[in-house]
Amino acid sequence: MIAVVFLRDFGFSDQANLRNALRNNFPDCSADISSNKDKDPLFVFFHRGFVCSVMCFEANAPMAKTDPAFVNAWFWPTAWDELSRHSAHIVVSVAAGDGARARALTLQRILQSVLFASPSAIGVHYASSGTLLPAKLVSHILQEGDRPAPMLFLSCFFAREKDGSFPRPGIMASTKGLTEFGLLEIEARGFTGSPAELHPFLLTVGASLLEQKMTLKDGDTLSIGSSEAVRVALVRSILHDADVYGLYFQ
Repeated sequence: MIAVVFLRDFGFSDQANLRNALRNNFPDCSADISSNKDKDPLFVFFHRGFVCSVMCFEANAPMAKTDPAFVNAWFWPTAWDELSRHSAHIVVSVAAGDGARARALTLQRILQSVLFASPSAIGVHYASSGTLLPAKLVSHILQEGDRPAPMLFLSCFFAREKDGSFPRPGIMASTKGLTEFGLLEIEARGFTGSPAELHPFLLTVGASLLEQKMTLKDGDTLSIGSSEAVRVALVRSILHDADVYGLYFQ
């Protein structure tokens, strides 16, 4: 699991604060947390079977305005305007170990340390799902550190339905990120509202799956609002070579 934290300022003069924040957040790690002596600090440590690293780069991260992360930054409409002015970035990674859930919680704890010690942090990009969120929002959603944060690990991509696919014109949406936790992704079909209306519904369903509060099977129905029933079908994705939970609104 990899996340990128974008920083407004050059330099890592506060690397001692970052080292101390990591030590405070991981008092039981199996190796002392210390950085190298280079201009760009590197922190590597082991925690409960996971290999954790925090790599600091005094350079811009490669990105373009047309990248999917910016196109689908639904919670951050001004993401490109703000991040295009960043001066440095930090790459956080967690590898090996046992279990995606525990790996995700470890990544969240590292991100808490990084954001606490880096006041110039602008935003966070979770690479696997393409999620892009402002740093203040990430700090807020990481406060409940005992469960994976759906907004960080789950993204949604939207498109118009092909003409004639459903009786009424609509949009479709596909999630990305659930497979990393051993779950099927979600594809919504035939939704007649806007992405802004569908997005929170998909995040709610995805969160329930992540937190194991809900299971879905072929033929189930879900409710959105007070009247509309959504049919669940286990189908082949129209975007990927994989099975998904199809949510049919028509």
